[in-house]
Amino acid sequence: MKPCLVGIGGAGRNILGQFLDSQDINLVVYEFGDHLAFGGAKGIWLDSASQEVARHKLFGSLEAGCDPCYIISHDVIEAGSVTRDYIRKIYGFDLKAQGYDRRAEYLKGIFEIFDLDAELKEVASQEFRGEKNPIPSYIWKKGIRPLTTISKKTENNEDRKHSQFRHQWK
Repeated sequence: MKPCLVGIGGAGRNILGQFLDSQDINLVVYEFGDHLAFGGAKGIWLDSASQEVARHKLFGSLEAGCDPCYIISHDVIEAGSVTRDYIRKIYGFDLKAQGYDRRAEYLKGIFEIFDLDAELKEVASQEFRGEKNPIPSYIWKKGIRPLTTISKKTENNEDRKHSQFRHQWK
């Protein structure tokens, strides 16, 4: 396995930045090369607010193949999702609302709802082709796994676009 650091939310971004920011000297007007973390460690920032990730220059889009990158953990859930509607109706959480609680505990709570609610597992399984907990699966398969697993390039770890990930379940 390759080393990979994962930061969750705003505090996770700040800590992750300390590990991944380049130690090279750059001029304000010119960067001398790619940012390289010590030991070749890779990093990914998990967040749920796209307006927040747009303000930070160290992290680029996973979709664009940037390193270090960010992933919007709930992007796999579409606006018209039956799974989203179920969670909103039963638990009062809107998985697509910008600016909701971004703490790691909130994300953990969402994961636990998927783990504990048998009816939600069935709803998600039907919508996401057998996947009972789509958010952590998306984070792992498209975000973390390709950065940590040493293997030959395959279609799964070469193309990490969430739009294709979503379509594989439909």
